[in-house]
Amino acid sequence: MSIARIRLTQGNLNNSHFYLTSCLAMFPADSIGGGNARSRASRLLRIKPLDGESLETDIDGKKNIFRKRDWVTAMFKRANAKLGDYVFIKMQNDGSYEIGVDKSEGST
Repeated sequence: MSIARIRLTQGNLNNSHFYLTSCLAMFPADSIGGGNARSRASRLLRIKPLDGESLETDIDGKKNIFRKRDWVTAMFKRANAKLGDYVFIKMQNDGSYEIGVDKSEGST
């Protein structure tokens, strides 16, 4: 099982995203699309946010972020995410990705 941790910046919090650049290798190449919704990837990823509804999305290959972001806003809000917290991404045995906020090292 692969695990990635991404430290949150104020820009991530303000714009409801986090960059996947450091962990792109954990995602199938055909799940990375172009820079707009018309150039969506051929494979959608199954995302399981902690305490949230599962969803499917691809990766915007121009920005290296998940294309759908409403769930990120909700996840940040539920976790009361702050600057310096981490997002963790765990690839599950069924090919889905569990994603949540790790507050153990963030600011208070």
